[in-house]
Amino acid sequence: MSTPRILALLAAITLAAAIPLKAQTAQQLQALRNNPQLVRQQIQQSGLTPAQIRARLRQGGYSPSLLDAFLQSEQAELSVGDDVLSALSVLGVGEIEVEGLVPLPVITEPTVAPTAQSETGLSLFGLNAFRTPTSQFQPILSGPVPSNYRLGPGDVMVIVLTGDVEFVYEREVTREGFTVIPQVGQIFLNNLTMEQLQQLLRQRLARSYSGIRTGTTRFDVSIARLRANQIFVIGEVVQPGAYQLSSVATVLNALYAAGGPTELGNFREIQIRRGRQTVATFDLYDYFLRADITNDIMLEQGDIVFVPVQGKRVRVSGAVVRPAIYELKPAETLTDLIEAAGGFRADAAFNRLAISRIVPVESRSPDDPDRVAIDVPLNQITDGKAPPFPIEPGDRVIAFEVAGSSRAMVELNGNVYHPGTFGWHAGMRLSDVIRLAGGFRPATYAGRVHIERLNAADSTR
Repeated sequence: MSTPRILALLAAITLAAAIPLKAQTAQQLQALRNNPQLVRQQIQQSGLTPAQIRARLRQGGYSPSLLDAFLQSEQAELSVGDDVLSALSVLGVGEIEVEGLVPLPVITEPTVAPTAQSETGLSLFGLNAFRTPTSQFQPILSGPVPSNYRLGPGDVMVIVLTGDVEFVYEREVTREGFTVIPQVGQIFLNNLTMEQLQQLLRQRLARSYSGIRTGTTRFDVSIARLRANQIFVIGEVVQPGAYQLSSVATVLNALYAAGGPTELGNFREIQIRRGRQTVATFDLYDYFLRADITNDIMLEQGDIVFVPVQGKRVRVSGAVVRPAIYELKPAETLTDLIEAAGGFRADAAFNRLAISRIVPVESRSPDDPDRVAIDVPLNQITDGKAPPFPIEPGDRVIAFEVAGSSRAMVELNGNVYHPGTFGWHAGMRLSDVIRLAGGFRPATYAGRVHIERLNAADSTR
């Protein structure tokens, strides 16, 4: 087989990659094939522009022009094939109803919940990231898979041999984890990484093709079509349930598919459970604040993404860059809170912070208040960071601004070139201020100047 034909075959296999529709009866599928106008109606009512439809098709591994006939005039000839039916799941056009039949489920966008705000007007930090509808955070189905990708039942791989022999084999991993390669035999592939797959194929192919040992025959293996894994997203999420996600989907993909955590959800310790063990935890603040997705691991068949109930939350307002409600881990302090809030603003008064704290239940008494105010001195701050002061659940932190009125200043008005406000310093004389103002204008009477001064004793002028 010539190299151009091999490349053409690989391109055709790549374009065939798609997310399959959920299980449907033959009667339902036949009803859709016989009624293309129903498909046109659902596509037009989706609210997607033609450019958005083509972009989603391209992302899902389809030809961008696959549904162009359904976007044209009513006179266009329509044909509903298997590729069109499969492409509907990528568009998320909603349920397709056929008279006399059970509605066919298709992938839909998560319901958008309103942004939660507290009685102080502060919103929960990070909640907006999941409240904007988007289809662009789905797993990328094109391109090579990472070297740590593990094969499983349903994956379709392509093996290409070039050199002394030229063959292209397309093989699917069976439910039992095996595949059969002509002249090589049955190979067990389940749970192998791509790197391990390369080593195994090199050993097995070399037994049948001696050119691999001598270097006159080369081989390459790639994944042409990814399997779909069933992932469970439960706990405090907007839409808990089971999701069919690509085998390269990560924790973030699952969270976006489920609409993200609710207002009561834990943003700092999302658990990934595999079998009876918690294999990893994911901190959304690493993603929001530091763009760190180190722990955003790929999910496997049957994994559970569990969002527990919220942890310690604190309100911070005033002269910080990002006033909001933040969730802290048990060991985090005031320093971590101010850093999460973006640090102090330029107009922050670095003398103290005020913390309004609810007295713990065990420390309350009938004669004492339930809430107390704590002043945290900041006089020793040199780098603009708060001290490592412990924070309790329900604390309200206020960073004060500098005073609105100016101090240590002199105001000069009258017949000078540049009247205005000038900084005062010890030993400053009237002549110094006049010189800073550019001096007198022509025809100025310099025999008298009125000076108005604040009397510090009674604040009169």
